[in-house]
Amino acid sequence: EATDVRVGQILQTWLATSECGVLTFH
Repeated sequence: EATDVRVGQILQTWLATSECGVLTFH
């Protein structure tokens, strides 16, 4: 469904942002 694709994109973006944040803080 379109919703699944949307959620997938959000998760990918969130993970990418989290990784950058973790690298920055650590």
